[in-house]
Amino acid sequence: MADREEKATAEERARESARENRDLHISSIDVNSLDRRIVDRTLKTGLKSEISCFIDKYFAALGERNIQSFLFRQYITMNVYFSAVSMLQQMGYRPDRLVESCGDVQKMSAALGTVAQTKEYWRNLLETAIDLREAVSRKKYRLLLQDAQNYIEQNYNREDISLNTVAASVNLSANHFSAIFSQEMGRTFIEFLTAVRMEKAKELLRGTSKKIAEVAYSVGYRDSHYFSYLFKKTQGCTPGEFRRK
Repeated sequence: MADREEKATAEERARESARENRDLHISSIDVNSLDRRIVDRTLKTGLKSEISCFIDKYFAALGERNIQSFLFRQYITMNVYFSAVSMLQQMGYRPDRLVESCGDVQKMSAALGTVAQTKEYWRNLLETAIDLREAVSRKKYRLLLQDAQNYIEQNYNREDISLNTVAASVNLSANHFSAIFSQEMGRTFIEFLTAVRMEKAKELLRGTSKKIAEVAYSVGYRDSHYFSYLFKKTQGCTPGEFRRK
């Protein structure tokens, strides 16, 4: 009895699929929307907050009646899936990295059973791919920022050290470097450089008998008055008061 019911259900699904695919209206599809480059751009530059809107617009361009076809949904989902796999492979991920998080699309018939389920699968797929993309970017930026910090530690005493010179040392534009530095470090480049110089100045004030002007020069300031102003502003006392403590 159960076997007959399962067979009947399978036959009904087959008939529904056949009806769906007879109803495909190819002429109503915006063929430009099938261009994988649209998905590729979203994967490479899109934000997670934009994904739901992107999916709605993408499905609308394909036509409401066409999206009702399970085979058509499966076809476009495979395209998106392989676009995501391709991007992540270029970043060094294993080909099966998406399978671990989203499941194997080739075995996900249940997840594509309805339009709503298909959209949800897309959302999970695209957001996961973007998370993995951002993880690579953060790792890359951490390495760049470590190189930048090392450069500052080695060159803090140069009067001409600047945002531009440090950005150039890690092959980034000044604007891009400034934005990344502030976001990842929680303070601006100037604030970080000043903090490094003040720590070095305190070491010299405590560990040597150098005059204030000599200490200022040693940490990159040619104007001792400006150095004293910054020292008091950041440390709460003058260089001389710090030395006498």
